[in-house]
Amino acid sequence: IIKSNTKDLSSKVKEKMADFGIAFDGDMDRVVFVDEKGEFVNTSNLGALLAKHLLKNNRREDEVIIYSSAASKIIYDTALRYGGKPIREKVGHAFIKGRMKETNALFGMEHSAHYYYRDNYYADSGLITSLLVLEIYSQAKKHGMKFSDLLKEFDVYAQADEVNITLKDNQNILGRIEKHYKAKKPKKIDYFDGLTIEFDDFWFSIRKSNTEPLLRVNLEDRDIKIIKEKLEEVLSLVKK
Repeated sequence: IIKSNTKDLSSKVKEKMADFGIAFDGDMDRVVFVDEKGEFVNTSNLGALLAKHLLKNNRREDEVIIYSSAASKIIYDTALRYGGKPIREKVGHAFIKGRMKETNALFGMEHSAHYYYRDNYYADSGLITSLLVLEIYSQAKKHGMKFSDLLKEFDVYAQADEVNITLKDNQNILGRIEKHYKAKKPKKIDYFDGLTIEFDDFWFSIRKSNTEPLLRVNLEDRDIKIIKEKLEEVLSLVKK
């Protein structure tokens, strides 16, 4: 997602004092939002809002919520908080949709602004997402809430923008990075979807693109003040 592509939308929202703004991609399977201040809404936080709404309005217990490996941990936290069962899946339409079918999941999401619904044959839809968000906001507005107020509950983690690095050669990059961080005694290391290393306060993942000769780096921390420092450290190791 290139946030700068929503610059004109943000300006128009502020100019018209609109409640929020919506932007679709070309085929409308992806959708992003900006709040009443013109600020880009984190796609995982939006996913958490949708998961909360769908879980609260569904009578079954332990409804499955699928989220991509690069999405924020807020999806996992929110699903548990509202009685759902969060399941992590590899990045990619085929993986998310396949796992949703397998588990009869209520909802699925990717950090790339794809949102999937059981009632839409497990497929993603930007239009359904926008209508659900309109429904959620219309109720909140009756209580004097602004769009940004809907997201405050999920503003727990600081997530860096995904960084893409051209992959010139392999040379066991992931193994080298694992060795470096293993000495720091991480909470968890896995190769479920590329390499993911998790500490108490932050985690990062490095995975090969499914479609391009790129390494995709995602990182999240509870402290926004040091996320840039953590990201630079990881990127310096990748590029070494």
